Amino acid sequence: MAPGGYLAQLGLLPRAMSDAFFGIAGLVFVHTLSLFPLATFIIGGSLAGLGSDLEDAARLSGAGPVRIWLGVNIPLLMPAIVLSMIATFAEVLSDFGLAATIAKTSGFGVLTYGIYAAASDYPVDFPMAGAQALILLCIILVVVFADRLLRRQAGVKLISGRMRSTRTIDVGRWRWPASIIALLVCTCALYLPLAVILVRTFTATLGHGLEASNFTLDNLRLAATIGTPVNTALLRSLAYSALAALLSVGIALVLSARLERAGPTMKAIVTGLSIGTIAIPGIVLGFGYILVWNRLPGFRDWPLPRYGQPSLLVTGYVATALPYCLIVIISAVGQLAPSLNDAARLHGANRLTRLLRITLPLVLLAVITALLLTFIRTTFELPVSQLLIPVTGSPMPPFVVRLLNHDSDGLAAAVALVAMIAAGGISGTIWLAVRRYITVGAISKGNA
Repeated sequence: MAPGGYLAQLGLLPRAMSDAFFGIAGLVFVHTLSLFPLATFIIGGSLAGLGSDLEDAARLSGAGPVRIWLGVNIPLLMPAIVLSMIATFAEVLSDFGLAATIAKTSGFGVLTYGIYAAASDYPVDFPMAGAQALILLCIILVVVFADRLLRRQAGVKLISGRMRSTRTIDVGRWRWPASIIALLVCTCALYLPLAVILVRTFTATLGHGLEASNFTLDNLRLAATIGTPVNTALLRSLAYSALAALLSVGIALVLSARLERAGPTMKAIVTGLSIGTIAIPGIVLGFGYILVWNRLPGFRDWPLPRYGQPSLLVTGYVATALPYCLIVIISAVGQLAPSLNDAARLHGANRLTRLLRITLPLVLLAVITALLLTFIRTTFELPVSQLLIPVTGSPMPPFVVRLLNHDSDGLAAAVALVAMIAAGGISGTIWLAVRRYITVGAISKGNA
């Protein structure tokens, strides 16, 4: 989208559109494309638990598809819809990447970049950074608690032992318009950026564009070769992300199961604090860990996590990922009928058995969704990685920034491409395996 970018070189991007992109319109556009999967995951997890009982009852009463959605499904999904809106709002407020690129280039400041500027100045202005982070947190908490006050309603328990699974509905003549819209969104959000990264990976310089003599395999070869510094950084990020995802999902599952038995006040407090934590930029969390583990004697002597070691970096990853996992999983756990756990308790099952044998299988799709979402996000987590680089070696995101700062954007694009292929391949394989397991289990249950 830059004036000297590929679209401009091909004559497909007018200068006026390029100038408009580097402004508030471009910022909103990129945020929308990058954050709609978060809302999809949250709402999709609740939609999967609706079942077909209520739809069948409404259909037998003479209601059409539109009326069923407006009168049955959307009211039942409203808590998940509002939760996804709040989470998206908090994510936009806490974003640092776009604030440091499009917003900074456009000349209008946002809170997150103001925090970074105060924390990176010399001498470091930690009071100013802390004050701006507190403003972000207060904004999110006000929104969350205002939502709770305006929308006082009991949670609906939909998943029980007698629930029938959802059915796929043929949209008929709306199939092609829906497919075109989905293709357009995917093109803008995924295919076009991937195409640009792919082209830059296989070209030596940006200035020579798509000339035949400019194409090369050197960048990809260096990024994919085992033992090179860039490949080692990528493998570190994948290992740290996998560990952080497992820890975050495990903690979120336990907390969600415990909160479901707690009162509405405690659930509101924990949900508010979780969403409020999203508003704290990773740059602030990273500096907070540095201050605590590098300055306070009691924390400095801890064997685990330890400053300058991968354990502290993974701890920072867990701190940034746990709110997202909790939001996704708590929405699914909230749909479980209490009678399921009550029946298991009457049969002598302890808490761990009920969690592993009752709760986990019923919310497995939401758990895997949170696991993969955390794994992918953490692989490309920049602020915490930048501030908590272990002495054993840098993870992938700071390494890419270092390459960009040294005008090695071709190699940086190659590393990003290999990272996306690796993270996407691992996540896709796990997702397909879990969906197949759930489908086979549902078929076996139906045949029984």
